[in-house]
Amino acid sequence: MRSFLVALSAALPAACGLVPGGAAPVPETAPEADLTEPATTTAEAPVAPQMNWHSTGKGLWIYHNVWGDCAFLEHGHGRNSAWGLWRLPLGKVVASAPEADAEEGGYTVRFTCTDASACIEPGFLYKTPDRTDTHTIPFETEERALTYLSMVASLDTACKALK
Repeated sequence: MRSFLVALSAALPAACGLVPGGAAPVPETAPEADLTEPATTTAEAPVAPQMNWHSTGKGLWIYHNVWGDCAFLEHGHGRNSAWGLWRLPLGKVVASAPEADAEEGGYTVRFTCTDASACIEPGFLYKTPDRTDTHTIPFETEERALTYLSMVASLDTACKALK
């Protein structure tokens, strides 16, 4: 075993490119950059608007996460949306004003499909196999619900401007 360790300690510096005396070898130089042409930059494509809001309030509302982009508004309930996931097509739903929730406390915003179809995709985790025509998102306060609705309106406006 000892002879193996001695051989390993002798071979390791060579394998790592070290030369006796502890000096590292001089790295190969990279080819020189061609500086005769000025560097050109390309304009980046516009970033698609999105919103990401982690919770709809404190207490039990921390388990309700809302986010969205130009395709969907999404509402996840629980960690990784294990208790529920809803995808609401941004251009196909309309929201109600915040309503007081007498049973649970707080406020709710009800989304319905504009064409009376079942356009909202409910499910769990990352799968949304079912369809429904309405969905309610709970909020701790009316102000938080109004802020969310304002963000949704801004997202919708920004997405329409891209088209």
